[in-house]
Amino acid sequence: MEIKDENLTSVDFSSVLWMKRFSFASILICSNMLENMFNSSQNSEDSLTSKQWLLMAIISSFKEMPTLSMTGEKMGCSRQNIKQIAQILRKKGYVDFCKSEGDRNTIRLCPTDKWWIYCRESDDETSAILDNIFAGFSDAQVAEFFKSFAKIKDNIEKVNSNIIEKKS
Repeated sequence: MEIKDENLTSVDFSSVLWMKRFSFASILICSNMLENMFNSSQNSEDSLTSKQWLLMAIISSFKEMPTLSMTGEKMGCSRQNIKQIAQILRKKGYVDFCKSEGDRNTIRLCPTDKWWIYCRESDDETSAILDNIFAGFSDAQVAEFFKSFAKIKDNIEKVNSNIIEKKS
């Protein structure tokens, strides 16, 4: 399909470039929609925002308690940004700051029992939401989406590294 407008150049909606641009825009839009959906579903003072939940999910994925820097690298944020989010989570009781055995100046993030209780209590609701988000996808399509998205994430990390190198 091609659309022509006197103010625009011709746009070919079947072109790969257009699909890449639309996909990129869709990722950003979905990110905003998910963040708004998550944040609006929270209803108490110690509820988590989507960024706080993501930080907790990331630190929970490490085998050993991660440092602020390790968490920032995984989350795609600066150490300072992670520390700000973690300080709020500490006040809410979801995370503790633990000193590293090898280096007393290094802060490690330790999920508390409150976090693990939150995970258990919200597991059914989370599963239902994910089932709705992936409604109509076969297991094979979910697996393919996962692989494709992992590749996009890896490519974004490479592009970001190149941008940082050019700035240095």
